[in-house]
Amino acid sequence: MDDTTAEARQVQIEAIRAMPPEERLRQVFELSEWHRQLVVAGLRTRFPHESDLQLIERSLGRQLVPPEFHRGRP
Repeated sequence: MDDTTAEARQVQIEAIRAMPPEERLRQVFELSEWHRQLVVAGLRTRFPHESDLQLIERSLGRQLVPPEFHRGRP
């Protein structure tokens, strides 16, 4: 679903092309962090007793630290 007109899309593209590369990269990192936070927040509603680390591992689909690190956590 796209609610942006072709003219508006062209203005967006031109604005992005006019940005210095470091600004484009900064925006990519910001968007990536926003997405990560959104995913973890969604998982938190489904798994409220898991730690931040467990939610991040769940979002990545892999374990980041040995299981013994999770000992003592719900």
